Amino acid sequence: MKKGLFILFLCCLLPVSAAFAGDYEQAMEYYRAEQYQKAVPLLQKEADKGNAKAQTRLAICYEYGDGVAKDAAKAVHWYTKAAEQGNAWAQDSLGTCYARGRGVDKNPTAAFKWYKKAAESGDKWGQVHLALAYEDGTGVAKDQAKAVQWYIKSAKQGLSLAQVNLGVCYMQGSGVEKDLKKAAHWYTESAKQGDELAQHYIGSCYRDGLGVAQDMKQAVVWFAKSAKQGYAPAQYNLGFCYAYGNGVAKDMAKAIDLYTKAAEQGEARAQYNLGVCYYKGIGIAQNDNDAVYWFSKSAEQGHAAAQYNLGVCYLLGTGVAQDQVKARKYVSMAAAQGDEDAKDLLPKI
Repeated sequence: MKKGLFILFLCCLLPVSAAFAGDYEQAMEYYRAEQYQKAVPLLQKEADKGNAKAQTRLAICYEYGDGVAKDAAKAVHWYTKAAEQGNAWAQDSLGTCYARGRGVDKNPTAAFKWYKKAAESGDKWGQVHLALAYEDGTGVAKDQAKAVQWYIKSAKQGLSLAQVNLGVCYMQGSGVEKDLKKAAHWYTESAKQGDELAQHYIGSCYRDGLGVAQDMKQAVVWFAKSAKQGYAPAQYNLGFCYAYGNGVAKDMAKAIDLYTKAAEQGEARAQYNLGVCYYKGIGIAQNDNDAVYWFSKSAEQGHAAAQYNLGVCYLLGTGVAQDQVKARKYVSMAAAQGDEDAKDLLPKI
């Protein structure tokens, strides 16, 4: 056999992916350098030839408008091409398109189908999305035990979202036997990756001694990490620690600052505590009007103590015009929730 024919014969035997490698790799060099307009023509060329990786990357370009005008329908087209070839990333992304109705009619059943394929291929995002589908009963019958199975697979691959959700399952005994130590373990794994929810949860575990030895200093450490990311419940809990000197030196100025940040995001407990601080002048100048403002915000969300305090303000005309009807309204609301002070006051209004 002549040398030229031998080389031609070998080329014919090369896997399709190897034949595509040159242009695809060049395209990816452009893509990583954010030179999208140079990357797209090469990706298009390879996608047209059937390169699943190029098809997936081209779909991403259309989805986010990298080097081309955003076009959700074209993104779905190329995700489908790649997904049908077994590309797990494309399968998961296509599932999300169907789940959200992005570039295609919303179809939970189709979303589940593609998430399942991605998950079974070992894709950690496909696994967590499949777990969520089983947990919520979206596109499939609810099955918490199966949700846990897929959370475990994804969590073991290091996906933070799966880890924190798995922690919640173990904490609540949802779909799996309750295990506080395992809950704390998975919260910690997720928290170390920066998940604000997990940081707050493991902080709560240290505060309450759930699955770990009680340690208020560690609770403060994790609350602080979560609060720094703007998570309102963590801001409230950290503020509480500063207000009472739990695990940290007492500092009402910091407590007020944190309560305010959480309250402005709608955290009812922070709104109530901030109202109390204004009402009594604790760590801040006494101001009845501001107290009523924050009691009202909290009361609207169903916080019983805030409803009671707001009722008292209306009864006495503190920070608001005296109004016995509104006083009875809010005290009644608090009493209905079992607030003992409200129960005692209600017959006297």
